Amino acid sequence: MQNFELGLFWEQVLEDTKKKMPLQLWESTISSWLIPLSVEDLSIHIGVTQDFIKNIIEKNPAVIGPLQESIDQINGSHLDIIIMNILETTPNQPSTQSGQSNLKLYTPVYDDPVIIDTPAPHQTTVSDSLQSIDDQLAVQQQSQNQFGQQQMVSQPEPKKIDLSYSNLIKSFRFETFVAGNSNRIPFGAAQAVAENPGNIYNPLFIYGPSGLGKTHLMHAIGNYIIDHNPNLNVMCITSEKFMNTFVDLVVRGRQGDVFRNIFRNIDVLLVDDIQFLENKEGTKNEFFNTFNELLDNQKQIVLTSDSLPSDMNQLEDRLRSRFQAGFIATMDNPDLETRIAIVKSILEKYNISLTNDAVNYVAYQFSENVRVLQGAVNRLVGVASLQNLTGDIDYEFTKSALEDLITEQPVELLSIEHIQDFVSSYFSIKKADLLGKKRKIQFAFPRQIAMYLCRDLISESYPQIAAAFTRDHTTILHAYEKISKEIEKNPETARIVNDIKNKLNGCG
Repeated sequence: MQNFELGLFWEQVLEDTKKKMPLQLWESTISSWLIPLSVEDLSIHIGVTQDFIKNIIEKNPAVIGPLQESIDQINGSHLDIIIMNILETTPNQPSTQSGQSNLKLYTPVYDDPVIIDTPAPHQTTVSDSLQSIDDQLAVQQQSQNQFGQQQMVSQPEPKKIDLSYSNLIKSFRFETFVAGNSNRIPFGAAQAVAENPGNIYNPLFIYGPSGLGKTHLMHAIGNYIIDHNPNLNVMCITSEKFMNTFVDLVVRGRQGDVFRNIFRNIDVLLVDDIQFLENKEGTKNEFFNTFNELLDNQKQIVLTSDSLPSDMNQLEDRLRSRFQAGFIATMDNPDLETRIAIVKSILEKYNISLTNDAVNYVAYQFSENVRVLQGAVNRLVGVASLQNLTGDIDYEFTKSALEDLITEQPVELLSIEHIQDFVSSYFSIKKADLLGKKRKIQFAFPRQIAMYLCRDLISESYPQIAAAFTRDHTTILHAYEKISKEIEKNPETARIVNDIKNKLNGCG
């Protein structure tokens, strides 16, 4: 009976606030974001799904003012409004003692809660949600007719409640991800999933050490789907958040139906750092059930992990096999070429430029992962900004600014001479023959590869390369174009060039 009272009460609040506010503001806030939970003591508890929504409601007089006024008018006395994130806090069960409130209500059992991030015109309102709750509870409760006689209420066709909860980082997009040889397969798989969710690579399991961009790719999938398929409901969550929500709603709050409907009424589930569920027995079992429910209904699942499923020793075989049945995309440490591209990409955002040798120095020294590389570039940009530097930042300043971040023995800066030395050694020829005039294939081919690498890896100018090889710049241009075409049409040439790049990068 109390659930029905809360439902009727909130229906009146919705109707009254609608009259007090501009329609667009009402639809985008009160109608779409707020979920009535309970009335206890002299307060009404209202649920939201994200902290930023809570802040918007509480700090916007055009919203909280009409809401407070309507609640007080309809209740007949003042009720303090308490707004809480239902995915972080489970409200206490309200007291049943009389005299504490004009509405003696219990926390409603939400079989189909509305979980939203950015409200969309098609989404079902809280009013619809409450009506659906009442419809489903009607078969379990008896209503009093005017003579006090009991009668059963039949169950109407249940309504589908749309969900859209996505805690996505908006800047993590495919356009801002630097793809290279080390991550081309995960990048391609992520794009394929985003373009055709639920029908290819399901589940997609993105594996790799920390700091390589797994989270970026996962968020890029979610952002692309929301942009191109706004009717799909996307949830992005960490495994820790999944576990905390399970504990709050199921273990402490005994609201298993709420939890299950939150996670099973979505179209795309993105879970970051799934390896942390390995030792969580209760959460692991619930995730398995959720996983199966979504897959059986052709919903897309994307997981990221620092461990391969085969290395998760405490993961049950049934869940491990489910992970392995999808597409496992492995991300490796970025090679030098990709790191150079990453450095340049970061610098573009700050509108700051480095000389080629400075860029090469940063990319070559900070090879551990993308996160470390980003930290080094951010440090450099910060130091340069504090000193009000203008123009290109040179090698000497870069080395000085980052010197204390380099904990290992410094590596030799990749240069034209370094490439010449390495290519000579790789092909087991003398450096003099590499730089000489002999046109035999065993000398000409390595020479052209070295010229190509000087241009491709460290972006030296044609005149600079020409001077180092005692050739004119048209010869260097010809070599670069020839090797570029050979890489495209000849797999063996492509293999040799990539092998040299990896070894120059210290990966081979």
